[in-house]
Amino acid sequence: MLDQVLKTIKDNNLIQSSDKIVLGLSAGPDSVCLLTLLAKLKQELNFDLVLAHVNYNLRGKDSFLDMILARKLAELYNLPIYVKEVKDLGLEVKGLEEKCRQIRYDYFNEILIKEKCNKIAVAHNRDDDAETILMFFLRGSGLKGLSGIKYQQNNIIRPLLDCYKRDILLYLKENHLEYRVDKTNFQKLYLRNRIRHELIPFLEKDYNQNLRSTICQSAKTLKDDSDYIEKVAKIKLKELSLDENYLKLEEFLALDKSLQRAILRLKLAKYKDISFLDLEEALRILRTAKNGSMRQIKGLQIRKDYDRIMLVAS
Repeated sequence: MLDQVLKTIKDNNLIQSSDKIVLGLSAGPDSVCLLTLLAKLKQELNFDLVLAHVNYNLRGKDSFLDMILARKLAELYNLPIYVKEVKDLGLEVKGLEEKCRQIRYDYFNEILIKEKCNKIAVAHNRDDDAETILMFFLRGSGLKGLSGIKYQQNNIIRPLLDCYKRDILLYLKENHLEYRVDKTNFQKLYLRNRIRHELIPFLEKDYNQNLRSTICQSAKTLKDDSDYIEKVAKIKLKELSLDENYLKLEEFLALDKSLQRAILRLKLAKYKDISFLDLEEALRILRTAKNGSMRQIKGLQIRKDYDRIMLVAS
């Protein structure tokens, strides 16, 4: 396991000498495994760690015990830890997962600034990657969504991304490492949990016993294709831009559809939850609608304006 994570770090240039990293520690199996491995690699790779734990207070005593274990692990490895306790999140399931995620990453970035860190390490693994790809597929996604989780995204790194969950659990067992289990991960209320506990086991049993590996290998190929298209799209975007809000319409429509999607995706990157279907609707207007046609998409106005495309916040 240690060799695999070290290879992932080196192959993807995730950690450099003198890095200072905020490690998100939930006290679950994945984050405990990541902490243990990075603590062993600290001296060899010459980086520092700061731990961060968020207690959402959603699971009563279990949430409290997660926090206690996180503090215990910080003491064990002699590392500084920051703990945030969240009150009154409510019990509404819809949107709760995304709300917690936003709180978590906002807190990690707050610590990053305070401690003068430059990276955030999180414990996504290969099973998470396969689940994410299937989730995007079921929701309807383009090439980028089907490319899976990135090893590094801005200042976020994922050193466990080549490790399977079964191997993580085996490593913890063999090394007698204590961790906490979040029972809500087994509830069928969330789409990811249904994919994890129902869809993937069904597909593995009846169709492909190596499904997770197959999905992740396919995603790597798609990622290479997606990265190349994005690279070309960035060049074309500069050529097409009239200013911050306007693009040349005729030249845009002359491009291949895959580049058209990639260019719009680059322009819409700051707007959250822009789906593949949203992009297709925007392209339909630009290709076929009359001049002056306009579409509102989640805080963005897209307008076909004679020889120009207008993209502005509405």
